[in-house]
Amino acid sequence: MDAILSLGRNGECDLPGSRPVSIDEGLWQRVTTLRASPIEIGRAWAAALDLDLGRTWPDPRCRAVFLACLAACVELASESDGKALTDAMGSIRSRSGARLNVGRTRCEIFGRAAEALFKEARRRPSDESNNKMLGVAEALFCVVLADCSRWVDASFVRGWCGMRGTARLLLANARSSAGGVVHAGDWKEAADDLQAAFDSGNRGSSAATYLLDGLLHWLESLRGDADDAAIRRIEVLLPQLSADELDSRAVQTLVGRYRFMRSFKEADPLDQLAWISTHRSSAKQTWLRSAWLGCVGALRLFCHAAARGPERPLFFGSAVR
Repeated sequence: MDAILSLGRNGECDLPGSRPVSIDEGLWQRVTTLRASPIEIGRAWAAALDLDLGRTWPDPRCRAVFLACLAACVELASESDGKALTDAMGSIRSRSGARLNVGRTRCEIFGRAAEALFKEARRRPSDESNNKMLGVAEALFCVVLADCSRWVDASFVRGWCGMRGTARLLLANARSSAGGVVHAGDWKEAADDLQAAFDSGNRGSSAATYLLDGLLHWLESLRGDADDAAIRRIEVLLPQLSADELDSRAVQTLVGRYRFMRSFKEADPLDQLAWISTHRSSAKQTWLRSAWLGCVGALRLFCHAAARGPERPLFFGSAVR
């Protein structure tokens, strides 16, 4: 709640023209300071539905903050006076004429808020306020995935899982870049969400990139035999990648990075390095190929020198061939 309250008070939505004219200033302030009554929550949700239907929000970032604050107001009202909230929601009718159900409405508010925050924050994940938005989005996704799956189509669950996994990955990367502590479990949670979305049909180069990135971070955070689980996951994933996914420059970079890492665990690393030296991108990413070939060449020389032994140096005297 504190994180959501800080979003509502950070002043970003006080810019001229950022507040929709259909929501009066008093109601806006009551929602964004988490002081809205059940009746005001009902009014605010009805206004938000109209704005979403007409696509008339003047500022998508403020839509995200407003919906997050509205979600927090719903949670607070549920704890303090659940009956009043049920009555307030029941007084609102949908386009079909049905009265709103408080449980379904809670899920819809939380889902829309989480998705809106995620889409706004991922544009600049290194920004501190955006990381705060990602953190709130991740918490809201946890609620909808735990409580709302039975009321929505499977495609929503798949999307929520993928967005939560991406949010967790971006947050872990941000903490790592700032010198903070990121545990192996943090990377695994992100990878698990992305894997679940991928297995459910969330495919494409972007989905494959995020999933591989999460698995590689998890692999790098493990030590010794503990990394076997991550390696098995990656080895199962790679044959499942489509030609279009493998043709992505980002995917090729991550697969090459994985092969490079695996080469240090193998007695004969050339099998792992062969993929790097032979795989050609249809997009002709020559810079990537050249960079990896440089690494391959250096490692091949190192391995060859180790095989020759100290009595037969590679670079000096008559040993040079």
